[in-house]
Amino acid sequence: MAAGMLSCVESELQETLSGLSRQAGLVTTLERTLKMCASLRTLVEDAEHKQLFDIQAKLWMQRTVDICYDMVYILDELNLQEVGKVRVFSHQFSFFNPFRRHHKGIYALGLRHNKLREIISGFESLAEEARVYGIRRSAKLENWNICERQFNPLFEYEVYGREVEREFLVSNLLDGNDDIRVIFIEGMAGMGKTTLAKLVYQNYQVKAYFGYKAWVSVSEEFNLRKIVMAILGFSTSDLMNDVEMELLVLIFRRVTAGERCLFVLDDVANYTLEHWQLIREFFNNFCVAGSRILVTTRKKSVPYRLGFPSDVVAYLLPLTEEDSWAIVRDTAFGPLTHTDFRYPRMKITEKCRNVPLYLRSIGAIMRYKHSEIEFREILESQIWEVAHENQMGPFLIMLYCQLPSYLKQCLLYCSIFPKDHIIVIDQLIRLWMAQGFIHTEEQGQRIFNGLLGYSIFNEVTLHGTPGSTCRLEGGISSLSHAIAENEYRRMLLDSGDEPIEDHDLPRNCRHCTLTIATHTCLPESIPNAEKLCTLMILSEYSSVDATNLSSLLSNLRRLRALILSSCSIQELPTKVGKLFHLRYLDLSFNHDLKRLPGVICNLLNLQTLNLNGCRSLQKLPKGIGKLIKLRHLEILWTTSLTYLPKGIACLTSLRTLSRFFGNSLVGSKACNIGDLEKLNNIQGNITIDGLGAETDASDAERAGLENKKGLRGLELWFTAPGAGTNDERVLGALKAPPELEDLGIFYYRGNLFPTWMIALQKLTHLTLADCEKCSVLPRLGELSSLESLKIINMPSIKKVVDSEFLGTESTDAFPKLKTLSFQKLDNWEEWVGLGDDGVQANFMPLLYSLSIVNRRKLKAIPDYIKLKRNERSSFQTNIKKCPSLEQTHYQ
Repeated sequence: MAAGMLSCVESELQETLSGLSRQAGLVTTLERTLKMCASLRTLVEDAEHKQLFDIQAKLWMQRTVDICYDMVYILDELNLQEVGKVRVFSHQFSFFNPFRRHHKGIYALGLRHNKLREIISGFESLAEEARVYGIRRSAKLENWNICERQFNPLFEYEVYGREVEREFLVSNLLDGNDDIRVIFIEGMAGMGKTTLAKLVYQNYQVKAYFGYKAWVSVSEEFNLRKIVMAILGFSTSDLMNDVEMELLVLIFRRVTAGERCLFVLDDVANYTLEHWQLIREFFNNFCVAGSRILVTTRKKSVPYRLGFPSDVVAYLLPLTEEDSWAIVRDTAFGPLTHTDFRYPRMKITEKCRNVPLYLRSIGAIMRYKHSEIEFREILESQIWEVAHENQMGPFLIMLYCQLPSYLKQCLLYCSIFPKDHIIVIDQLIRLWMAQGFIHTEEQGQRIFNGLLGYSIFNEVTLHGTPGSTCRLEGGISSLSHAIAENEYRRMLLDSGDEPIEDHDLPRNCRHCTLTIATHTCLPESIPNAEKLCTLMILSEYSSVDATNLSSLLSNLRRLRALILSSCSIQELPTKVGKLFHLRYLDLSFNHDLKRLPGVICNLLNLQTLNLNGCRSLQKLPKGIGKLIKLRHLEILWTTSLTYLPKGIACLTSLRTLSRFFGNSLVGSKACNIGDLEKLNNIQGNITIDGLGAETDASDAERAGLENKKGLRGLELWFTAPGAGTNDERVLGALKAPPELEDLGIFYYRGNLFPTWMIALQKLTHLTLADCEKCSVLPRLGELSSLESLKIINMPSIKKVVDSEFLGTESTDAFPKLKTLSFQKLDNWEEWVGLGDDGVQANFMPLLYSLSIVNRRKLKAIPDYIKLKRNERSSFQTNIKKCPSLEQTHYQ
């Protein structure tokens, strides 16, 4: 961690020197500090290893980190002073300079004289202490240019040695027995229980057999309500945090009605007989016969101890030597690679005890070692013995020691998340940026990929951007928390009556997570909290009082990241306007938050503002245009928000703007669609509301969506009712960028769709919904990358003609389409296919799912569709409320 912080100081020093007004003596002092940082970095690599068994080295590392944090704070204040000088003379906005009074003294006295001299003196003392403690300098500095480091691509790993267990589990899932059975996968940590469960869960026979499936990570807390909510989360986007259990049951019964269910409860740790009786009673009452529950756990003989001897258990044992080496080889060199690596394989597999997780750890280390000599030194290192003596996982300790320093720094920051917490990857990268560990999202993605290559994360779910999630591997989570226990602290406040002294933070704590239990008050102050850089408050069932929060924030002047998601905040204290170093502010899912204080616009360093799910929020501060460093503005599910202030158009650094409004119902104080013109850095997904009668087509053209090359998802919502002719002009002017992957058009009142849709050759998902006047579908078969197509509620469609719908009579139509869904086309009578000569079977060659719902007049589907259904046992069909089709042509 010290190496990472020294690198942050160097980066901040270089940035400060490049933009600093020439102050007598100050530049020389900062240049001297820069040289000292580079000198200290040659010492930290040796200290990093020695701290595992040498308390003096560990204390030396802690002091180094402390001084670096102080230096970063001072440099940040200096940079803010310079920004204030520029902005205060800007005529674009009336601007209050937050440093005009209070920070003037800090700048003059602290930076120029006292504080900088203390820091330089501290750096000099560290160099002398290193000599006394025997900390040696490295021969060369580690390469810290993240952009130059190439991480090997990740491989799709083969699962070795579990064929018997896999077949056993699949057969028990598909045995046709009508009882609701629980199937257990047991084994010690690292045996691959979750991996095996995923393998079974994704089996094509299992997918076809169960109509409704859900995966739930349970971990320490066995809570029926949370399990049911997680199950429902796979099929609905409803925000259910405030929903009573009775309503959850009704929703559960609705979404699973008539479906055979498979639920995976992963990593179940703490439970009792009462827990399982509750679970069984729930699923027996509300699931159809033949449903299954697949459980992974470290505990042995669970069903027998819980009184359910009829349940099935698969117990995982260590692998054979051959299978063990296959895992090491795949992780290190890639699958099916024949390597001339000569180090005795048996020594490697024995050292890993033939446990899959440890084998992957060793393979990950080998991946980035370029010689057999380097790897031999690793396997013969004293760290193995030290780790055993301290009862730490030697494989994970060794893995941590082999990480580049910039990966260690970002890994340790993950200690702020509770164990088994689902981490949103975008959020993690933005938090790294807020702390100054990285400077761009691209660097953050490279860091994440690097950690992923070392098997640091598991359960990685790549939904695209945003939405991708992961979990920190269990052993790595415990290890990182142990290494950084003073700098990173997680605290559970169980009772409002508990003395605050019991929650004292270590003097050098910089990042803190407070988990507030039910009916627990937030502490008004926390001793030693004034140096905190991150504060995350998790308060799922308890509200945070504004006065209470204000008292806590009053001392947190160094805070760079503040996470107050789902804290039931009704009002944000104005004290937040004094957090001048804040880069990351998460207020998401505070449903009763109606407004933001105007002082939030004084946070000149703010990079991320997350307001997702603030459904009562009515407007954003009119001075938001002052936040020139803002890169991410998240405002999804802000249902009371009807416009954005004009200042948004000035935020040219924005990369995330999840929602925008296409009209100007409130006049000149609001943005219109044309104000997107200069926001060409936005990436990911954007939803544009309010298009239609109030939208000027010339403004839509000025928006220049085709110039926003980073956009991947686009939803266009027209007002209802709207003017059809104007809708056509507006939609025609909104030319989507060619790289777009996901497009949705809703409540469009035009008769025809624009021709630019067919040019989107990278489009994978398309939804057309509630387009009531459209009677003809565009030539969608020409979309060569389309995988999912949904047509919903288009009552003007009476006939679908393949020669128009497919766009071609060749076999190239819909080459990648996998799922096709038609819903609520009430007047659809005929689907005209291209014939019955057998050639047409090549249309939609990858189609495996067809859904036709509520087509009361449709009587037939093309023969090439029926042929696919008859030839493929895995072909999924959902034909409902189509009486003519069911009776005549669909048996």
